[in-house]
Formats: sequence, structure tokens, C-alpha cells
Amino acid sequence: MLKSVLHINIGFLMGVAVTSLFYVGMPIILNEKFYPFASAIAVVFSAVLAFTSAFYTLRINSNKAIEKNTIEAIENGKGKIGAEFLFITSYLKKHQLCEHEALSELAQRYTQYEEIAGITKTLNELESICSNALSGYYDWNIIVKNRGATIINVWEKLKPYLEERRRIQKALISKDYPTLKHDKFLPFHSIEKAYDHLRKDPYNNRKEAKLLALASLCLLIPCSPALIAIYFNLFL
Repeated sequence: MLKSVLHINIGFLMGVAVTSLFYVGMPIILNEKFYPFASAIAVVFSAVLAFTSAFYTLRINSNKAIEKNTIEAIENGKGKIGAEFLFITSYLKKHQLCEHEALSELAQRYTQYEEIAGITKTLNELESICSNALSGYYDWNIIVKNRGATIINVWEKLKPYLEERRRIQKALISKDYPTLKHDKFLPFHSIEKAYDHLRKDPYNNRKEAKLLALASLCLLIPCSPALIAIYFNLFL
């Protein structure tokens, strides 16, 4: 939202700047001898503005494609918790006194349980969704609205399981491939990162609101001479 408002404000200020330049600035900057060049300069500025407009139009079309892909992923049920997670619930009820250890042990022996296959599939889908959302290939706001609670619940309830799976894979990676040991290549890294984004300090929201207010006030700057003139004519 903040970026969209800033883009609108920048476009408005650019329009004001161009108008001021040609209706006020040009007669002052150029004398009568060089004033015919103003038309050429106007063409250049118009071309720049047209290019900028085309760029943002393409950006909007790209955003629509991103939204479409995100909605399709959600409608296909990717990353949605289903009945397969009842196995986890049942498993934890049997190990209430040592839940953390139970989940870590389950991660070590996950191949012994048929039910884990469905859980692994859902977790991998959720990891893919988080990765695409964080990379900008999916719309983050749509993902938060439809999978935000799932991301939080999965990480908070299954954190020992996810971290143990990650530790096991990291140990299996050969020393010849140190790049693959980087956190971003390990299982469920994107789920954790998305969770961190969702649990951010609400101060960030307040900061965004302040920036939006400041950006809106900037629009008054080019209008200030007219406002001052109106004030003097009406009240003085």
C-alpha cells in the first residue's frame, strides 16, 4: 500500500514540476532567441513521462498476473492443513509430557509412518508458497489472508519436528557442497522466514502510517502558493 501511494504522489509531483517548468520556468530561463527550443524540451519530457507511465502499466499487469497465480494456488488447496494432520494431534496427545522430544523423534523416524507422507506433501507445498510469496512471485497479502494462520500454527506447533528434519538433512549434505548448507537451501526455511514476517513488531505498521501521512502532506507543497493567495484574498 505504501509503495502504491508513493507512486501516485510521485506522478502528481512530476506533473506539477513539468507544468511549472513550461508555463513559468521556461520564459525565465530562456530568452526570446532560445525559447523555440522549449518545444523540443517539452517533447523530451513528454517522452520520459510516457516511458514512466508505460513502465508502471507493465508493473500493474505483472501484479495482476501475480495475483492470478496466487489465487490459483490457494484455490487448488496448496499448503492447506487437512485430515492428515490428525495423526500429529493424536501423536502429541500420547506424548504430552515430552512433546518437544516426541516431535524430534518423529522427525528422525518419519519414514516409518505412512501418515507422514501426506504431512510432508502439505509442508512442502506450504514451503513453496512461502518462498514464492517472499520472492514476489505470489501476492504476500493474499497469502497472509488465506495461509497466515496456517504458517503461524505450523511453525509454533511443529517447530521441533521441522528443525530436526532440517538438522538431519544438513548432516547428510556432503562437505563437497558447502553452498547447500546455507540456511535458505535447508527444509522449511521459507516457512520460518514467513513466520518471522507475520510476527513483526506492530511498530512497523505505525511507521508505515506515518510515512503515508508524510507523503500526503508533500502534495500540499506545490499547491502552497495558490493556498496562500486564496487565504489573502478571502481573509485579508
